[in-house]
Amino acid sequence: SVRSACLSEDGTRLLVGTKGSEIFEISAADGSDLQGGPITAGHFSGEVRGIAVHPMKSEFATVGDDGTLRVWDVYSRNLVKSTVFDVGLRCVAYHPNGDLIVVGLGGPLGGAPEGTKTKKDGAFVVLNEPDLTATYEARDSKVPLTMCKFSPDGEYMAVASEDSCVYLYSTAEDYESIGKCRRHTGPVRRFDFSDDSKYLQTSGDDQELFFFNAGTAQTMGNLSAMKDVKFPGQSVVYGWSTAGAFPKVDNGTTITATARSFSGNILCAGDNFGNVKMFRWPCWSLGAACHEFRGHSSPVADLVFTNEDSHVISCGGSDRSLMQWRHKEDPLLDDADVVDEPESDDYAEELKVGSDLEKDEETEAAIDRDQDLMLKLMEKKFEEDPQAALEPWLEAVAEPMAIPKPDLAAPIEALQLEWIHGYRAQDCRQNLYYTSTGALVYPAAHVVVRLDAVAWQQKFMTNHSDSVSALSVSPDRKLVASAQEGRRPSIVVWDAQTMTILQVLKGFHRRSVVKVVWSADSRLLASVGADDDHSLAIHDWRDDVLLATAKTSKRKVVDIAFGEGNRLVTCGVKHLGFWQLHRGGRHLRFEKAMISTKGKLQAFLCAVWVDDTAVVGSGDGHLYVFNPVDGKASRVLTVTRKAHDDMVNALCVFAHGVVSGGKDGVVKLWSRDLGPVSEFDMRNCKPCLYPRVRALDVSMDEKKILVGTQGGEVYEIALVDGKNMHNGPLIQSHFRGALLGLAVHPVDPIFATVGDDATLRIWSVKDMKVLMAKELDSAARSLAFSPDGRLLAVGLGRGGAKATRDGAFIVFQVSDLSIMHEGRDSQEWVRELSFSPDGRRMTIATQDNQVIVYDTGDGFARSAVITAHQAPVNALDWSEDSLYTMSTDEAKALKFADAQSGVQIPVAAALKDVRWATQTCSLGWAAQGLQPPKVSKEMLKSCDRSNKGSLVAVGDNFGRIKLFNAPTYSQGHGYALYRGHSGGLGRLRWTANDTHLISIGAADRCIFQWKVLKDGAVQEGDPAGDSADDSEVDRDCGAGSVVARQKYADLLEETLSNSEAGDAKKKGNTKESKPWVTSVVPPSKVNPALELSDAPPLSLDIDFMFGARVGDVRNAVRYNAAGDVVFPAAACGVVYSSSSHSQLFHTGHLGDVVSMALSSSGLLVATGDGGDAKFQAQVHVWDALTGKLLVALPRFHTGSVALLAWSKDGRWLASVGSDEHHSVAVYLSPSGTWEEANISRVASSSGPLAKMLLTLFIGKESFPLIMAGEKHVEFLDLNGATLLRTRGVFGKRKKIQPILCGVDMNEDMVVCGTVTGHLYQWSKQSRRCDHQLRAHEGAVYAMAKDGAGLITGGKDGFVIQWDSELRKLSTISVLDVSPLPVSAAIHSVCTDALSTKMLIATKSGEVYEVVKDTGASMLLNESHATKEVHALAAHPVNPDRYATAGDDGAVRIWSASRRLALYRTAPDLIGSAVRAITWSPDGGVLVCGCGGDPDNSAKDGAIVVLEIMASSGMLEVKHEDRKAKKAVNDIKYAPSGNAFVVASEDGRVYIHEASDYSLRTVCAKSSTPIKTLDWSLDSRYLACVSRGMDLIFLDANSGKQLATPAMVRDTPWATHTVPVGYSVQGIWPETEKFVDIQTVDRSANERLLAAGDDEGNVKVSYFPCTHDKPSISALGHSSHVTKVRFTSDDQYLISVGGFSRSVIQYKFKRLGADENGVGVMVTADLDLPPLPGAQEDDKQGQ
Repeated sequence: SVRSACLSEDGTRLLVGTKGSEIFEISAADGSDLQGGPITAGHFSGEVRGIAVHPMKSEFATVGDDGTLRVWDVYSRNLVKSTVFDVGLRCVAYHPNGDLIVVGLGGPLGGAPEGTKTKKDGAFVVLNEPDLTATYEARDSKVPLTMCKFSPDGEYMAVASEDSCVYLYSTAEDYESIGKCRRHTGPVRRFDFSDDSKYLQTSGDDQELFFFNAGTAQTMGNLSAMKDVKFPGQSVVYGWSTAGAFPKVDNGTTITATARSFSGNILCAGDNFGNVKMFRWPCWSLGAACHEFRGHSSPVADLVFTNEDSHVISCGGSDRSLMQWRHKEDPLLDDADVVDEPESDDYAEELKVGSDLEKDEETEAAIDRDQDLMLKLMEKKFEEDPQAALEPWLEAVAEPMAIPKPDLAAPIEALQLEWIHGYRAQDCRQNLYYTSTGALVYPAAHVVVRLDAVAWQQKFMTNHSDSVSALSVSPDRKLVASAQEGRRPSIVVWDAQTMTILQVLKGFHRRSVVKVVWSADSRLLASVGADDDHSLAIHDWRDDVLLATAKTSKRKVVDIAFGEGNRLVTCGVKHLGFWQLHRGGRHLRFEKAMISTKGKLQAFLCAVWVDDTAVVGSGDGHLYVFNPVDGKASRVLTVTRKAHDDMVNALCVFAHGVVSGGKDGVVKLWSRDLGPVSEFDMRNCKPCLYPRVRALDVSMDEKKILVGTQGGEVYEIALVDGKNMHNGPLIQSHFRGALLGLAVHPVDPIFATVGDDATLRIWSVKDMKVLMAKELDSAARSLAFSPDGRLLAVGLGRGGAKATRDGAFIVFQVSDLSIMHEGRDSQEWVRELSFSPDGRRMTIATQDNQVIVYDTGDGFARSAVITAHQAPVNALDWSEDSLYTMSTDEAKALKFADAQSGVQIPVAAALKDVRWATQTCSLGWAAQGLQPPKVSKEMLKSCDRSNKGSLVAVGDNFGRIKLFNAPTYSQGHGYALYRGHSGGLGRLRWTANDTHLISIGAADRCIFQWKVLKDGAVQEGDPAGDSADDSEVDRDCGAGSVVARQKYADLLEETLSNSEAGDAKKKGNTKESKPWVTSVVPPSKVNPALELSDAPPLSLDIDFMFGARVGDVRNAVRYNAAGDVVFPAAACGVVYSSSSHSQLFHTGHLGDVVSMALSSSGLLVATGDGGDAKFQAQVHVWDALTGKLLVALPRFHTGSVALLAWSKDGRWLASVGSDEHHSVAVYLSPSGTWEEANISRVASSSGPLAKMLLTLFIGKESFPLIMAGEKHVEFLDLNGATLLRTRGVFGKRKKIQPILCGVDMNEDMVVCGTVTGHLYQWSKQSRRCDHQLRAHEGAVYAMAKDGAGLITGGKDGFVIQWDSELRKLSTISVLDVSPLPVSAAIHSVCTDALSTKMLIATKSGEVYEVVKDTGASMLLNESHATKEVHALAAHPVNPDRYATAGDDGAVRIWSASRRLALYRTAPDLIGSAVRAITWSPDGGVLVCGCGGDPDNSAKDGAIVVLEIMASSGMLEVKHEDRKAKKAVNDIKYAPSGNAFVVASEDGRVYIHEASDYSLRTVCAKSSTPIKTLDWSLDSRYLACVSRGMDLIFLDANSGKQLATPAMVRDTPWATHTVPVGYSVQGIWPETEKFVDIQTVDRSANERLLAAGDDEGNVKVSYFPCTHDKPSISALGHSSHVTKVRFTSDDQYLISVGGFSRSVIQYKFKRLGADENGVGVMVTADLDLPPLPGAQEDDKQGQ
């Protein structure tokens, strides 16, 4: 059959593709075959199974499930001949002389389902090779064969079978059987004969390797005798020589086929992902380096080398493709000498590889913005041991007499990164560039800095979560690609001018990205990672497609060069390779550089392309030049040029030449043909402390050279003469060891640093430059200014090896850094140094646990020694009166001492009211709220309180800074979190006047200058008082169900507290927690045919959902771009089409959807769910037209996702949590499609303590973001990875009240709705509300844009349309729509794109569409209005109808086919909550059971009989009665119709006569209330289950409990809604996991059982279900499914959610398959599947 056709452009030819996998070219005129056969052909059904190569000809044969044997020519690539069998073929092999072919048979034609047997399974056929005629056929196995092969000498032939055996035959004796090789426990897949044909090695599904004697088929027991036996071909995938083909760590890769080249040098392997890999032979080391080639879309079934090793042939099993790979072994041998580089500390740091780069899980979780919540979750799981010893410092905590009131909110003040001193050059190269505007870009810690040297301004790209390890600019210098370290490092592509993130590439590399470079056309990116194989990757970065990958070297690769024509060079430690990207960019071909005697194999540190010439910098200072040959790039070394006296670290190409930089500190210019031009010594650029060149770039005007040195300095020199173009370096910092010394001047805006590089530097905060620097004769890690700022004391030493100056200190004059004093009283290095507030004393803390006090007025004479500590001191504070010290040490001890005498003050309470001048100690009474959880492994490294005492900043070992409001003496403080440093923080300090915070990184050696943004907002409005109170505020943002869940949990706990089941459940005793088990008695005769153990062959899909969640989720009903309606319901997002009256669904949330936002384009929806103890809340982004999930964002919020907001450009999404601090997070999709693989959280922040009710982007495209809520408004601006918060100001005479909703009105104004009914107008510029307008007579709950104007909806039930000047245009009352809503309060409102229609959603859940001009309305969706829904009953006669009732008191009768409510009662008709409902057997009346709402208990226990009146077509009360004393839990009519039963919360069961509703009898009271009951088919018995999980059987006539359950063991039951008993016991887990199954129902045909539980699961399995069996699941709910019921024709399943109040209508569909075996949904026949052997009258007992 024809599957594809295509007409040529000239209309003369047709390409025709057939189902037989053939392509023909025929004439369009007459249909004649233009090519004399197919252009291409292949196997066409099932799978391709085997390949065999001809031993002498350039041919190979293939077989497959299509029953064809095909012979192909390697060079012509054509089909030579073929033959067809009537069964599937599994394997093929040639005789060594090529005159015979053997094929193994098995399986039906077309690859029918596995297990289908044929009469020829296990047979083999021997054919003549020339004409493919059969010469011999035999069959010893009864199952399909898997492999066949002749021995090398042709004496033996063997076949492997799925029966776990290998059958051996003698070819000389007409294939007489030699025997069976038996050892395997699973099918044998591969085997090989030894070179001498004496032995056989085999492997199979059992992953075992066995050896056999080929002549006897006996097992070779002596394995040591086999170790040197040679096996050609190596089709066996297991063994010593193939072990390296398997990955080191299980990543899902399975090797499915192997083959060794005939030369014996190469091993090819195919895997389950369809990759073909090439290794060196033998390949014994796990994770060996290889080349990887992609092409197959299914596991590789087989592969072979052709007889000349010219090609590799592979076949993909189910993709049925044959791939012919050209193979060429390298003919050149490199005899270059190998040279090792001299070791040095600097070089060793750069060569860190493998595990040296790995971080522990805690560090990864702390710094990764997508995983840091995992650490918090882990902390919750660990309960601190109450018996654990208290940390020592807690014993020294004393509470002061006057305790200040703490501010637990996160500070409104913010830190903005203003400047970074530092540049990462110590272990990276070529990472410093000019952009197209002349700005500089370079890495520093986690940040990429863009420096405008003219304006002297820095901007920062902060999207990285770990140290930036590589950086590159595109050829046009407009784009930047930066990469990082980390477990899953990312590559970020961004715009150099706007700093907009364009793409994030993540997922391939591990540990670190060592290098990233651009292709010449900027289309591709090449990167090398730090995994064991230093893998090379080629990315199509715009489409986020990983084009090709390859393993480069086990040694570290440090550079890549990307040339024209997609040529690459990689270089590293004893590695130099040339690569060609070809075949559509999907494959990398590797060639090793040929150095020969012209050079040496050594470290190659940099590489560039000069046209077609590759230039490589070597470790011995040479340039290795690879000139092209015959106009093509060559891998053969042509010439070397001596360039530097030491390593060539950097190379840069520009229009007129090449620039090189070396470890010798020299920069050299070369012509393009590498003739020397000039050289410049960086030591002439004073002060250049460490001149080793690490990076070079030439400006676009070719007048300047940018030079980065290993000393972390950045210079700009003239290209002509090398003159320094600035007064010193542009950027500098400390460059060796750790940076731990920081001190801030007490008056002036300057600070000082000192480090292990033995330099002291004084910096200007204002000018952001070094003012003075001085080289010391020792490393130093501490320093301090005197209180008057005239002196600067430095403590010497660094730890590690003892140094001669350890323990010494030097006092400098700050004015000129002249030495005033030197002293030394310890032999250990100085850790801390500080002056007393009055300047009369100075202390130094040394590594030997001492604190030495010096008298500054007595020539720094030692006056006292504090010896209280038993571990090194790490922080010390002075009292304001300079009399006392407080110090902490590494053992977490807190000590107090008299500064004058040095005597310890042992009782902390003696100093409890002392005021401390500073707070650098991170332990103590005032620091209790700073302490991280013990299990987090977070350690506070530095602490400082602001000079005004209002803020405290701490830095931790993860490089993070936390900012708190002071004091912090209690737990639960909110804080602002700032990132940027790599590794542990060294120290942080506030500058004078608290204008800045300075932080230094211990490991990254960077100095961060943070500007403090202070909150100047002063509220001018008036307190709103009682007028601002609104009950909806507490329920808003999905909080309504939280209250309901808590009440339910409390009720359950109270009920179970006095029951045996409850006690057992608390003790973890699963068996005893199910007391009903003791009442289970199997029927006397069990029909095994009824117990089907498979899942029913059905799908259970949501057909329709009723119950838009608008009661506690406002502004969540919207029009999408197609004009359909989008809203949340239960755990779903719903897309409703009014034209077809149908719905599409977004599913996948684990909790109920409690927030929703639609993008301005109408194409994207974001929904957030409510988290709980079992799962973390999450945000989903999905297609607004189809409901398809685009991305599930990383989890962040610890409570529910309360609010969501889209930016106008659709690239940004903000979420706000319901946690105590109302955390806010923002996410970015660079493309705006939200389909990227690596969307992460860009920034986050704690919010205010006040509940947030609104979030909204108000910028032209995105930021700023406004958050508003209970008497609080904030504006948030993006600042790198943080959000800067500014409080909005309520203007004069404006009530400070809750802000409920809002819209971005125009460029200047934001309009918000308030509780008092006013519209507040907020200025974006001033961030004040100075204007208001009265809009509604009650709260303004809903608001939306309407063209240039807006519409508002209020508590008063009115929708008002406003123009752009906020003039009222029209008013619509919701009381004018039909049917009337239960509540008139409007919770959502919006208009369509044409502004002709509007959507109105009320508090009670009704959703209306209203035509604006005419006021015509249509009800689109509805459900029950308040609290919970429990009552559900399917009509017993009419399969289209079912009824529900809820706590709102309303009863609704629904049509399943029409998907709407046919009848509804007003809530006041019954006037009570209804939690039980049933139809009479004829469907004539409904009986409702009242009660369940504790706030409305007046009618608890009453029954109300409703009837549809023919005259009015409405439900009316026919009868009302009350016998029970508490709420009714269940009602059921007897099958006979003469009675009905009522189960009450009072523990009793009431049986009423159906004729006059009189009471027949009252059953005995149970210990806990009866939940559910069923009637026997003969109406004689009742089966009941109590809330305490007791199964009780009652006599329906007498009301007495039956003496034994065995009395009803064979009784058939009319219904099965009791969730316990013999027939349903399989739905209850046997494990210790407690699952509360709330409801079950048996289908009308008694074939299926549906169950719903407290976790929101709805499952359907076969009935009866006496043991655990598979089931089908239905999505939609997330918790507390209160009822499930089949309709009377079993076509639908209806469920109701208790807390969500949703009614979900599911539809059953049978599963089937098409002619090709592809699974599809067949909807023509919707009858449920019959049960084998089921009889119509079979009934199962309870």
